[in-house]
Amino acid sequence: MHLHIRPLAWNDIEAIARLHRASEPIDHGGRIRDAIALLQRWRRPGFVLEHCLVAEAAGAIVGYVYRSHLEGTEVCQIDGVVHPAWRRRGIGRRLLERIAGDARLAGARLLDVRVREDEAAAVAFCQATGFRVVRVWHRMWLEPVQVPPFALPPGYGLRSFRPRHDEAAYASIVNQAFAEHWGMGRTSAEHVAAMVREPGFEPADIVVATCEAGVVGLCRVRFVEREVGGRCLGVGHIGSLGVLPAHRGRGLGRALLATSLRRCRQRHIRAAELDVDEGNEPAIRLYRACGFENLFRILWYRRELKR
Repeated sequence: MHLHIRPLAWNDIEAIARLHRASEPIDHGGRIRDAIALLQRWRRPGFVLEHCLVAEAAGAIVGYVYRSHLEGTEVCQIDGVVHPAWRRRGIGRRLLERIAGDARLAGARLLDVRVREDEAAAVAFCQATGFRVVRVWHRMWLEPVQVPPFALPPGYGLRSFRPRHDEAAYASIVNQAFAEHWGMGRTSAEHVAAMVREPGFEPADIVVATCEAGVVGLCRVRFVEREVGGRCLGVGHIGSLGVLPAHRGRGLGRALLATSLRRCRQRHIRAAELDVDEGNEPAIRLYRACGFENLFRILWYRRELKR
């Protein structure tokens, strides 16, 4: 088998989308299957074309891997996939070693990858290539979507995101609220501006909590398709639910989550999901109190890069 590994080009996007469509029924990784949506996502600030390598065989792209560095750390996170018909031929290993070498040359000391615990092949691949589990997240699930009751404390309000106004505030809240969260990188106003320009985004998909000091918390819901138990469902993925430390313990997190779930109901979405670090007990208590249950575990694997 002749395998050619090269950097991604923008005209490869349709081939990558086809690769996602072939792998998703098996992997359930949540990868974007539509070429236009994928192009919009990858054209966000921070995506570096040269950091994505594709593997070609028999005139087609049969796999890829992408690396992204967590700002201010020696950690490089990777993600990728090999076409199901081309697995067990050493393609994943060759892509991994190439990207590991590039990451090492760029100054990274650690390589991280996230894998669903029930993806037996991916787990075996990580174990066979020198990775070890260093962190565990939980994917939590709510079906049907129910809106829990909540009460805002005096002096606080909720409203929808305002494009061309709230981008800097969004980035600031994420960077402060998630500063101590494992595996989270920093974002920027430019990144947020690109995010809200993506097809299908509506300002009501982000709710912010405000007081006299300004924006002090936020929650975003993103609408995706998932295959769960043999069913294809429209799902609301709850992400970036954060409140500034000085304003926690007042019920703002519950209010933000409830408002995002109400948004799901408005869109006639039947189920909601979110990811949470298993060490974040306050967040897990909140989610369980709002009806979420554990669906599966996400394993974060890490490998040290030799100098």
